[in-house]
Amino acid sequence: MREHKYRAWDKKYKKMYYGDIRIVLAYPHKDIVRMEYTGLKAKNGEIYEGDVVAINGGANPIKTEVFFEDGCYCVKMLDNTCELKYYTEMQFCETEIIGNIYENPPSTIDTRQGLR
Repeated sequence: MREHKYRAWDKKYKKMYYGDIRIVLAYPHKDIVRMEYTGLKAKNGEIYEGDVVAINGGANPIKTEVFFEDGCYCVKMLDNTCELKYYTEMQFCETEIIGNIYENPPSTIDTRQGLR
């Protein structure tokens, strides 16, 4: 069974908060975006909804955005080569968190070279 951890992005103050279910309940206003821990880890941390993750590193890593849809975690390729892949398959891949869609929007991430 996976751990239930959460984080919340405060749109007004542009700050990320981490914690357990209390963080979801503590910030009920409309300027908060709540995200849940996926249960998977990258080589540099825990992966949450909204993270931008590079899969399989190397010279040409695939950059993806993690999201929750239809009861499962999924990824969307940032270079638009593939719309959707089941996220659970990523537990067998080498992954690295390179940002998230709030602090590093996909428009600021070069799909070929990493963070600009």
